[in-house]
Amino acid sequence: LVCWVCLGWVGGGLIGCDVALFLAERGKRVAITSRQDEIGHGLGIVDKMALFERLSKQDTETCPSMRLLEITDSGVIAVDKSGTKSEIKGDTVVLASGLKPNRKLFDELAKVPGLEVYAVGDCAEPRKIFDAIHEGYMAASMDQLYPKLIATGYLCQSLARVDFGVVTL
Repeated sequence: LVCWVCLGWVGGGLIGCDVALFLAERGKRVAITSRQDEIGHGLGIVDKMALFERLSKQDTETCPSMRLLEITDSGVIAVDKSGTKSEIKGDTVVLASGLKPNRKLFDELAKVPGLEVYAVGDCAEPRKIFDAIHEGYMAASMDQLYPKLIATGYLCQSLARVDFGVVTL
């Protein structure tokens, strides 16, 4: 995304679109770019409809199928699928080019003898909040759902805490 007036952006996925909408609704002129053929890839149809409804009321431009080549003092230079270069002007460029899990806490806790831990949510793999809630619930309720497995030692016995996407049991 590149904001023409004072802020810029590159990334047309979930995070990029969310931040672009946040900035646009606060009066920034935003251009959303994406390497994908569509803006909002990875969003469900209802979420995408809501996003574009709100973006259509703002001063925004969408530029799908663009690959970032260079960040300059005046914005970005990007290239489309046919190889045509374009300059998208903006005072600031903000990159939203993907997510990766933060497993630091999980890895540290997994080394503690006798402590059973499960990686859930973005600690396991960056996704939507629904996935994190579902995984956390499943890990926390294993002792209630599968009492026979716990009795034989396959699962741990009680939920101690959920911390930064790590469930310790």
